[in-house]
Amino acid sequence: MLEKANQGLKRIQGRMLIAMPHMADPRFYKTTSAVLKHDASGASAVIFNKITRGLLFEQICLDLGFKCIMQLRATPIYYGGPVNNTQVFIFHSNDYHDKDTIKVTDGIAVTSNKNLVQLISEGSGPKKFKIAVGCAMWIPEQLDDELDGAWPRRGIISWLHDDLIADDVFSTKDCWSEAIDDYSSSITNDILSYMEKEKDAPKLPNKK
Repeated sequence: MLEKANQGLKRIQGRMLIAMPHMADPRFYKTTSAVLKHDASGASAVIFNKITRGLLFEQICLDLGFKCIMQLRATPIYYGGPVNNTQVFIFHSNDYHDKDTIKVTDGIAVTSNKNLVQLISEGSGPKKFKIAVGCAMWIPEQLDDELDGAWPRRGIISWLHDDLIADDVFSTKDCWSEAIDDYSSSITNDILSYMEKEKDAPKLPNKK
């Protein structure tokens, strides 16, 4: 079940960050991201549900001086975020690991280096992968404030967060709408559950 982002501050490293429907910033509008880091020094994440326009894996390989096998040339590249927009981040299954690999959560890791790009271009590497360019970064306490609706945001939260699932990350389907629907359903269920508990609770006698 999705956790309400305004129920107190919580580090959300390894979770899925979901942009609220009212998010006006075009860089994050209707995005879902994997949070790679969230601590006192700040936060970072990579968006995984937005395909870039006109950029394919073949071009990445050409830029790095690698040849690419035919069946992977048209592999789409995803928009990872507005920061470091020439850096390649590769989501992949846990069957690959090197010195630059970060384990995000069960079944999901991220590596950013040329070695893995080359392995994939040759048809080697992990069984599952998704390639993104760029990332998102927040200064200390910035993401905390955006999650909590703290000053000067006037109580308006920018993000929801949920468990990060490998099927969502590696899917070519945009999971943002489904994530928002899941949140709405969880809120409804919580309200109904609370009402049922209140109805069944024993009534205390009035004190005179």
